[in-house]
Amino acid sequence: MNRHEISSGAANDHELGWHGGFDILCASLSLHACVFSSVWFLLDGNEVVFSTGKSSAKGRNLLRDSHVMISVDDEQPPFAFVLIDGMAAVEELSPQELLPLAIRIARRYVAPGQTDAYGKRNAVEGELLVRVPLTKVIARKGIAD
Repeated sequence: MNRHEISSGAANDHELGWHGGFDILCASLSLHACVFSSVWFLLDGNEVVFSTGKSSAKGRNLLRDSHVMISVDDEQPPFAFVLIDGMAAVEELSPQELLPLAIRIARRYVAPGQTDAYGKRNAVEGELLVRVPLTKVIARKGIAD
């Protein structure tokens, strides 16, 4: 049972134990509170990438305060988790610009024949693209070993 802290360098889903599981985002509400919600995400190089609606609670809070914490939990034995603490870069892209990333994100969560449909559903006007660099990551895999 090792604890790994990654300060820089390339990482991939397998190294971090990201095979699915719960993906939870904590976006700041105020100095002492945050909103928790599930997100579909993609590991793109050294960044976690996801999208969210600009007018959603996540979107509004991220535009106000870009500090986030993300927890990814693999519930399959021998169990694993990844915690990410970082500053999000938030941008509003056109649906055409967002579509390729939305399709890539959907590939992690839906059946192969449905990825394009989910990508189109999520690449709409008012959707924000969020990138969180892997600057502070704590990962633990093989918890039950």
